[in-house]
Amino acid sequence: MAREQGFDPLALKGSYAGAMGMGQFIPSSFRAYAVDFDADGRADIWQSRADAIGSVATTSASMAGSTARTSWCARARSARSRRSA
Repeated sequence: MAREQGFDPLALKGSYAGAMGMGQFIPSSFRAYAVDFDADGRADIWQSRADAIGSVATTSASMAGSTARTSWCARARSARSRRSA
């Protein structure tokens, strides 16, 4: 992945469990959802806020249509609808 994106593999930081960057992506999620939102030629979830936020948004958007939505999402949606009623 580092080679594909043009990163120095020794400069990248992650957790002991493998989570990487601002959005704490695991390698398979990085491959599936990381985006080059600032159009600099690489998906830099470590230093580029635009890429990190765009990648998290891409992940969220892909899960929005899923039937396996998380309970916090359903609770937030329910609370929002009660406030607007």
